[in-house]
Amino acid sequence: MSLILDHLVKRQIDLNEATRGEWDRFASHRRRVTDLCLKAPGGTAAIFGAGNCNDVDLVELAAHFERIHLVDLDDSALSTAMARQTEDVRRKLVEHANVDLGLVDTLRAWSEGEPSSNEIEAALSSMRDETSAPIGDLDLCVSSCLLTQLFTSVVDRLGPRHPRVVEIVCALRSRHLRTLAQSLRPGALGILVSDMVSSDTVPGLGDLPPHALRSAMDALLRAGNFFSGTNPYIVASSFTTEPQLKEMTTDVVLHAPWLWDIAKERSYLVFAVSFRRPVSG
Repeated sequence: MSLILDHLVKRQIDLNEATRGEWDRFASHRRRVTDLCLKAPGGTAAIFGAGNCNDVDLVELAAHFERIHLVDLDDSALSTAMARQTEDVRRKLVEHANVDLGLVDTLRAWSEGEPSSNEIEAALSSMRDETSAPIGDLDLCVSSCLLTQLFTSVVDRLGPRHPRVVEIVCALRSRHLRTLAQSLRPGALGILVSDMVSSDTVPGLGDLPPHALRSAMDALLRAGNFFSGTNPYIVASSFTTEPQLKEMTTDVVLHAPWLWDIAKERSYLVFAVSFRRPVSG
């Protein structure tokens, strides 16, 4: 594994380590994500990007679902999350560690330094034609603030000013949305939860009242102050404008944004898009 790739994977692991003890701080964010999950009728659920599982209340989910699959690249974070659960909760959990839903294998295969045009074209072609669903036939599939982590590895590898970085990020986003949809059985619920901007570039973000968040989000979008690939309106519209997604999804809802206080001096503005897999016939 290259030093570049080591750095990209380490960034995700370091983030999990830094927030491992922040269960209490995540309370309001966890409440929002858990409430969205509980809209599914039960059955089998999966959390993509589960990490430390501070984003969801596994006790509540275990009372609602028969089986919960926890999927993440970071085996240590998942092991820690599993260890703090009661035996009754653990019986309903299935751990899927060292699972990458992004481009780790592609980044590993790229040449050191600047990847060639052929390598980039091959990556784009692969993302258009393939998904990376590790589990299927789910009643609920949630991507939990994973999208920006997937994007960051690409931006870090190529640099934010690379002429094709946005193209690759958008292709990766489309593949991720298709992965969520293809993981579901007919009629089941899919949820994408994503951060879109942080207080690093929006001073005072964490002090905004809930009623001001939608207008603040719209103003930030107009100003271009948001993470690449995370415009909530474009993400939501993808389900109805991209042919492959349109065939696989219905009942698309863009939910009101909320704040996620990830650390003492850092907050994120978060949005969620929910959808269902159509029932054929």
